[in-house]
Amino acid sequence: MSRISIGRAVGDAFEFTFERYPAIFGVVWLPIVLILASEYFIFAPYVRSLPDFIQYAVRHPHDQAVPPEWYGMNAHVQLLNLMNIFGAIWIRVGVTKAALDLPRGPHFAYFFLGKDELRVVGAFLVYLALIYGAVLAAFIVMGIAAAIVGALIAGGAFSQINFAALRPWFAGGIVAVVLAFIGALIYVQARLVYLLVPVTVVEKRFGLWRSWELSRGNFWRIVVVAIGTVAPLVLLELILFMIVYVPVIVGLIFEIRHHPEIAHNRQLLNAAVLATLMKDVVRLMPFGGAIGLLLAPVFCGLMYSPSAFAYRSLTGKPD
Repeated sequence: MSRISIGRAVGDAFEFTFERYPAIFGVVWLPIVLILASEYFIFAPYVRSLPDFIQYAVRHPHDQAVPPEWYGMNAHVQLLNLMNIFGAIWIRVGVTKAALDLPRGPHFAYFFLGKDELRVVGAFLVYLALIYGAVLAAFIVMGIAAAIVGALIAGGAFSQINFAALRPWFAGGIVAVVLAFIGALIYVQARLVYLLVPVTVVEKRFGLWRSWELSRGNFWRIVVVAIGTVAPLVLLELILFMIVYVPVIVGLIFEIRHHPEIAHNRQLLNAAVLATLMKDVVRLMPFGGAIGLLLAPVFCGLMYSPSAFAYRSLTGKPD
């Protein structure tokens, strides 16, 4: 049974991300620009009008009609969710090809129109169907069990049992079952999905079951590799959040201090806070998008390349 080399996978991921930044940028810039531009032009009008709408709704609680332009927001959100899913697959396949030095077309931009992306999309759809099926089956089983227990209690089968004393045990048992189910889902996801993309782009096959086969005995190694590459990204996100939002929050505190009539009205205070934040969000969106685009190769390289190097350590392909 092959084992993933943790140190090699993590080390290769960091080396690839920082030494081949231009190659990763060539993969990620086009889908990210398309998604960011769509988000800006779709959401900016909603975000700009949201503070005024909330302020009006707070001051006129009996007349809270939704602006007509907001009725199409749900459709736009669904469209953006779909774009994000396909954009993530587009980027993930391209980064995997770059990590494994596989042909991917022009280096200045990676265009996804191939069978590899279609195979990955199909595999993810099958995976989601399996997960939703498992969740649905779990709910059905729990519903049947609850119905049986309820019928037995109503029939007096447990009349001699002190349920008040057993309540903590029941609560603990339910929590344990839920945690076990979540753990099982994480295990299945790691086994089915972690090596899916490298299997697909190297072996040109539907990689879901092959990923399960290759990852046998490597679950905890996959977890350690993921922690070793994702933990720095979480820290970086926290730092960026502090840099961007701490000045906004400090400015908001000073603004509220100059408007004491708002500070004593919770609804007006919440509306004022949201109004200020939304204005800053719209103002900072282009700058945030530019910074995000420059940092995207680092995030995508560390997120998506470790599975490629783990696959190579398991199979030796491609050498």
